[in-house]
Amino acid sequence: MSIELYYKSVKEILHFHFIVPSYQRGYRWGSKQVEQLIDDIYKEQGKKYYLQPLVISNVANSELKWNVIDGQQRLTTIFIIIGALNYLISQDPGKTIHDPNLTMTLEYESRTSSAIFLSFLTDYKNLADLPMEVLNQECLWETFKLYKIGGDVEKNLDFEYMLDAFCTSVNIVNELLGKSELNNLIVLKQRLLNECVFIWCPINANENDKRNSEITQFSKINMGKIELTDAELIKAEIMNPSRLNNELERNEIKEKQFAISEVWYSMENELRKPDFWAFVPHEGQYSIENHSRSRIDVLFEYLLLENELEHRGGVNSYIEKLSSLYKYSLFARVQQLLDNDNTWGKIRDIFEQLKELYESDGRTQIEDDKSKHTAGKDASIYNLLSFITLYQQKKGENKSFFYLKSYETFYRLLKRDRDERIPYIKSKIREMMYGEENIEDKIKRIRYGKRDELRETLLLYNLVILSKTTGIGNRYNFLEHNNIKREWTREHIFPQNTRISLKNTLKAQKDLLHLFTSNLDVKDNIVLKNEMIFKYINYLYGKENLSYSPVNLDNSGIINWTNDEEAIELFIKQKNDEDEYEKEYAKKLMLIQKSINLLSKIKVLEKNNGLIYGKNQEAVIKHITTNNDIFKSIDVEKIISLFEKERENCIRVLKELLPNIQFTDFITGYVDKYMNGSIFIMNSKVYEEGQEGIINFNRIFTRMYEAIIDNIESINNIKTCAHYLPLLKEILTLVNQSIEVEVSRFFKDDFNYLMSDNSIGNMALLDNIVNGSESVGNKPFNKKKDAIFKKMKSGEFIPLATILAFTNVYAKKRFTNEYWMFESRYEYVYDIISTIKDFLEYNKDGKGKRNVNKG
Repeated sequence: MSIELYYKSVKEILHFHFIVPSYQRGYRWGSKQVEQLIDDIYKEQGKKYYLQPLVISNVANSELKWNVIDGQQRLTTIFIIIGALNYLISQDPGKTIHDPNLTMTLEYESRTSSAIFLSFLTDYKNLADLPMEVLNQECLWETFKLYKIGGDVEKNLDFEYMLDAFCTSVNIVNELLGKSELNNLIVLKQRLLNECVFIWCPINANENDKRNSEITQFSKINMGKIELTDAELIKAEIMNPSRLNNELERNEIKEKQFAISEVWYSMENELRKPDFWAFVPHEGQYSIENHSRSRIDVLFEYLLLENELEHRGGVNSYIEKLSSLYKYSLFARVQQLLDNDNTWGKIRDIFEQLKELYESDGRTQIEDDKSKHTAGKDASIYNLLSFITLYQQKKGENKSFFYLKSYETFYRLLKRDRDERIPYIKSKIREMMYGEENIEDKIKRIRYGKRDELRETLLLYNLVILSKTTGIGNRYNFLEHNNIKREWTREHIFPQNTRISLKNTLKAQKDLLHLFTSNLDVKDNIVLKNEMIFKYINYLYGKENLSYSPVNLDNSGIINWTNDEEAIELFIKQKNDEDEYEKEYAKKLMLIQKSINLLSKIKVLEKNNGLIYGKNQEAVIKHITTNNDIFKSIDVEKIISLFEKERENCIRVLKELLPNIQFTDFITGYVDKYMNGSIFIMNSKVYEEGQEGIINFNRIFTRMYEAIIDNIESINNIKTCAHYLPLLKEILTLVNQSIEVEVSRFFKDDFNYLMSDNSIGNMALLDNIVNGSESVGNKPFNKKKDAIFKKMKSGEFIPLATILAFTNVYAKKRFTNEYWMFESRYEYVYDIISTIKDFLEYNKDGKGKRNVNKG
């Protein structure tokens, strides 16, 4: 076998018929390579441009028909660029195509329609009526399907690259020359035809063993060449006739090679499908930079790992060994296995088994060849294996080889009987996530700061819910979950820093306060174990069976707000930071007390509103007397404004009270000064004659006001004298204002702390795309849930469990549905724990073990 080198221009080879044999790789040039070639040809005008060797072997001694041994990538690209130039020239109104009879036939032996497809791309008459504005791959493909009369044609990977090369060529040439510079287009085309030359390398293959000679020469030419991938070198070795069967006839060998090539391309095409590729464990699992490597390579990595595992090796020892062997190419590492006649069969088995696992999503399984169907309950192997791969990618110590550990799980799973597979996967997940720890205890301990644990637990919860369903909706979208644009966050269901927007302020505030205190038994006392917020706190801290308050006052489990407020405050101050449970409990106690007090005050406010517009002075006095403490609790600024605005009436009242009230001499003196005018108020500021500036009379006026409230019912004629009515109404008004300020302050500050919750009971999975939008963000729960529902309907990817949380299916009472209250959180945490625990604690009889303490 010899090679004779000389040159042929592109124009000189256009009348040839080229065949790319099936042992060759398909067309794989990307847009960058096409762009570089056009740019080089354009810049090198005025001298010949050498296109590197084109190694060929003539077919049946024909001078026109050639097998391409090497160089098919550039040959195909030149062919496509000529078609692009013809198309651009045809877009000129004159549509003058020079050298219209220059034709070339190029076909890929493994692609039965490739010759027709390439002919379609290069014949300007097929595309002349297709405007550049609509030119794209999809449009070209649809036009080709109309052109291809006589049957359907299936798009394949080679055609996709060819379409991309054509569109790239049109765009690049158009950018270089301009849309209307027809002469330059013609000049560029003539340069391509006449000044671009191939190094023509025909080989004289042995006619008795032509195919084998070509493959041998192909391997020698390409060994170590960067452009060829390991997989393509392996493919050439697998298709080498000497490895197939020396006793086969030449036509039988060719048929066998063609069959291998078809299966190879079929596997390669399947691996290029985004969903399937996202399922197959590989390096850079979800990286957008993982497109350069031939995807079929990973099957041979699996083959090497299986060989190690079958010889009693472990995946960890193999990875250690691989770290030192990685300097050798995959081809070099696989070569030793190629002598085994069953290597190609093993690769096909690995691929088919991957497909089987990928399609095992629990919808329907067919047992053997029977028509017996089993429901998909607990059977979504796809979801669970994808979760394991994702978990190992995040947690693996060796990021480069984590995928081998994932595939080891696949491999050991496939070695088991079908009815043992689900239990095996569940035991694997339990071991990964919880080890020997109690599942319930660990989930309860998870807090916002443990980002990965939260995300993993919530994702597992989603998968288990899906895996228990039947029908088509039980396949989790891992491809979208791991979209490079998405960053998954553990989002607070009820925001941590939000202001309740209350247009119907009083009613909405009152409703919320009722929700906080819905289980109170009496006005002043609360049985703590009956209140949901404390049941929830106890549940999270594993104190479900605690029958008394950890705020150790009398261990009765009953708190009396009036007597115990100071004791609770002292209790909080005495606790250290490590006493998290006790401090959390006590702080919530204080805020529940505020809620109770505010409810009482809101009731007073509502009564005040009715009395302000009436004339029943007796009813007002009775109301003030009944709610003495609340009326005395207003701000001192409002007390002083009362004494300023209603000076005359206040003096009348004080004159009647002085004989009967034992003020201290100090207070009495200032009361006299107020009544005789030596102390006066202006714009709510108190001044004293003979003194410079403002004096602090808060204590004086507070005591005077309290005396009026405490004795209002005993003041002569106050029930009947009309001139006292403005004073009474002003008191009602000022008390209302004070209550409104106090309620507003509670919902601005205390409310957020009362609702604050960094446990898993207030967490859901949301990504940065949805959560970062203005409609979701840090909005109140009732607004956020509406926005998320709209996002879901518009096509955004939102996990099922997140939707369930934000639609608040956990609320048992209708009126709690607008808020993510502690009842919902309690039920949500319980469901997360019981769902995961039942699922993972799998008995041999196939039934979950339900043992979750709900308190």
